[in-house]
Amino acid sequence: MPRTTPLAPWMTVRTMLVLAILLTTTACGSKQSASRQNLAENAAAPEAAATEFEPTSPFLHFTGAKFCTLPVPSVVAGSKNPFELTGFTGSKHDQRLVTLAFSQIGTLYRSGGTEPGTGFDCSGFTTWVYSKLGVNLPRSSREQFQEGKVIAKAQLRKGDLVFFGSKKRITHVGIYLEDNKFIHSSSSGDTVKISSLDEPVWERKYTGARRVF
Repeated sequence: MPRTTPLAPWMTVRTMLVLAILLTTTACGSKQSASRQNLAENAAAPEAAATEFEPTSPFLHFTGAKFCTLPVPSVVAGSKNPFELTGFTGSKHDQRLVTLAFSQIGTLYRSGGTEPGTGFDCSGFTTWVYSKLGVNLPRSSREQFQEGKVIAKAQLRKGDLVFFGSKKRITHVGIYLEDNKFIHSSSSGDTVKISSLDEPVWERKYTGARRVF
């Protein structure tokens, strides 16, 4: 009678382990193939999103292929509706103008830019905001400085244009809000944002203000 070797059961187990490894490898290969396909399909997504970008919220900012939340500016902190700013006085035109300006917070600065989808430079931003209310401002900050009524700093109200530079040359323009704050398309690498006239750089360069309405 032939003897049964004690290793025979282990051979069966070994065969089952080999089969299991082969099946696992095949499944992983399928997942990797699907992942590569998904990456290829999504490769063009950032470019497509960038061409379609236009801010829809004052607190969203487009970076790369996604939107990120911007910090809520201190001028509107605590307001249930960021466009109903407490303490603001003036005409409905003033409030509408500020609402339009706030809608572009986070839009990237772009030299020569005049539209939300491409970005703004400083005078491109003020031109765009005022144009929505039917006011056609000159294109440059220097020319805008010649428009409207001269306003003393102590008499500033929301919607007034505030200018910066020197007595010989105007280099920047923004829209006044309240409490010495103004909104503007800042500079290269920055965005439409709220700044204070009390900041040293703006206090030093402040040149004057004009009221168009």
